[in-house]
Amino acid sequence: MIIAEVKTTGSRQDSINNGFRVLADFIFGNNEGKKQLSMTGEITQQAGTKIAMTAPVQQEKTDTEWAISFIMPSTFSIDTVPNPINERIKIIQIPSKRYAVITFSGRSTEENLTTHTNELKKYINGSSYSKAGNAKYAFYNPPWTLPFLRRNEVQFELTE
Repeated sequence: MIIAEVKTTGSRQDSINNGFRVLADFIFGNNEGKKQLSMTGEITQQAGTKIAMTAPVQQEKTDTEWAISFIMPSTFSIDTVPNPINERIKIIQIPSKRYAVITFSGRSTEENLTTHTNELKKYINGSSYSKAGNAKYAFYNPPWTLPFLRRNEVQFELTE
């Protein structure tokens, strides 16, 4: 998969808000070619190319930073994804990996994330799998979505 990623510092909530703004600027046309990658909807072609982005906003703690990323639509290759103008945004091709994932609804509060992270760790520890690295969080819905309709995930990469 191909992601657009920005690194931020601060609290988890401040980091996702700041990172989201930088990435939203990129997908709404602040890129070479001024291509607009919409967060929802079908692929359409207009004055600016609108490309559906149906994947989540991801957040992962790395040392003292948070990595915030958008997964690019599968219609792009590493050669065709728009180049960001903002130097903080990196376009990265991620090789295939295996993850253990728990999906849940509700808000992405610290309590909700901690509860589901611990539940997933408990599952992994009781299985034949081993996790690699820190938890990654994925959020699929805009903020106005009712909490019981939201889709969130905690993910751990699995070692071979």
